[in-house]
Amino acid sequence: MNDTKLTGRLGADPVLRNTATGVQVTNLRLAVDRPNNDDPDWFDVTVWGATAEAVATHLGKGDQLIVDGHLRPDHIELDGKKYATVTIHADRVEFAARAHTP
Repeated sequence: MNDTKLTGRLGADPVLRNTATGVQVTNLRLAVDRPNNDDPDWFDVTVWGATAEAVATHLGKGDQLIVDGHLRPDHIELDGKKYATVTIHADRVEFAARAHTP
């Protein structure tokens, strides 16, 4: 089963965009703490549709959220070298805590 759940903080303000077919999408960088370690693990998360709009409208850098989703493997090419990547595609996003008040 391809299922993952992460709790972390946004590394940057989310930016909403539309695909060529008009579907709303937001890409996030999520910092997830590791026990007994000062450095977080960073994950790329993609959020679609109305949830993408809500995340981009209501959340900002440092805000905490819980993401339920699935892993999506991909490959990218940089400077002629191929790299494997994994992105979390969010099925559900829950707002957990704000880093600041608007």
